[in-house]
Amino acid sequence: MSALTAPHGSIGGAASIVDIQWKVDVLMTSLNEVEQVAVPVAVVGLRLSNGILLTYTLTPDELHQWRFALAKGMRDVLYLQAKQPPHMAKKARQ
Repeated sequence: MSALTAPHGSIGGAASIVDIQWKVDVLMTSLNEVEQVAVPVAVVGLRLSNGILLTYTLTPDELHQWRFALAKGMRDVLYLQAKQPPHMAKKARQ
């Protein structure tokens, strides 16, 4: 399971997001006994309408992947609502 997905079937049916909480944290990790490295992470909590709380701890790269996937999904929903697939909308604008 990646940091970007929930276990299959763990959120049930048609649950929706009712609250989002997030914070930026810094994890200290040791390369060896002398050197320590600060690793920034984003902690994102999603509360669903069925009461389930999903918590994700994401590195900056994972956060950007998550944000991109979410934006793409939202774009696709908008195109579906307009009943026009994304590849057709590009041709219409040209």
